[in-house]
Amino acid sequence: MTKRYPVRSAPLWLIIIFMVFTQAGAAAERAASEEGFNGHHFSYGISLCHDQAREDLLVPFRWAGVGVGIPVAWSFVGETWTLGTELRLAVSYLEERYGNGGFIATPEFLFECSGRIWERGPLDFELGAVLRFRINDEELFSWDDAHLYYLASHMIGPEAVLEWDRLNKSILYLRLGLPFIGFVGRPEEKRFVKQELGSVGVYFTEPNRNLEFATLPDYTSFELAIGITRLLRRSALKLEYVLDYERYSEPIPFTRLTNSMMFSHDIRLGRQK
Repeated sequence: MTKRYPVRSAPLWLIIIFMVFTQAGAAAERAASEEGFNGHHFSYGISLCHDQAREDLLVPFRWAGVGVGIPVAWSFVGETWTLGTELRLAVSYLEERYGNGGFIATPEFLFECSGRIWERGPLDFELGAVLRFRINDEELFSWDDAHLYYLASHMIGPEAVLEWDRLNKSILYLRLGLPFIGFVGRPEEKRFVKQELGSVGVYFTEPNRNLEFATLPDYTSFELAIGITRLLRRSALKLEYVLDYERYSEPIPFTRLTNSMMFSHDIRLGRQK
């Protein structure tokens, strides 16, 4: 078993990382302004998903079911740079093989920054980074209604985007994010004291109580998205399929695989000079 490293100042490190991203975004905005383009975008939507999870800390069964999510995002798009933030709120109802049920709620916040590094004809390739704050709150009430099971993962990693705009007023794209290094929070393996779940704040504070540094091979995560954007007058419609995988092996493995379809409306607030 890999040695675990508790991190007492994890929030400080996350703030430092966020400041680095912010400075990169400011540089991107200045560069875009020089090119004569400064566009702000706001989008909102809904997603439907098929969710699968395995929480070996509680019971070695696969839980599966459906869920719904609400994404809200803001982005700044320049000639060669993109800077964006996104808030996602999702909840799934899952059952295991014997019909016992439970919920997984997943609030997450993403900060993305990318720049175009290659262009040929209708193809554009962008490379950047993604900073993701995520909490998997599990209340598997059919097995244990006294404790909260969770995986908090606050990670950073590379992100790549490939776009093809040959279609009339439509853009096909492929996006791959690999957030694999950061801090995680998990319950202890042996749990004897009943945890009070009456307060909503517990679902946010408890997963972040004892964060530890984690990376490969103990922590693995990727998000693969394939979508199409239909351009309209000062707005756009987007249809996107997302495959999201996450696994952490300490103290006992947690694995989650989510397939989702998202529909969103993008309002273009920028203007071309």
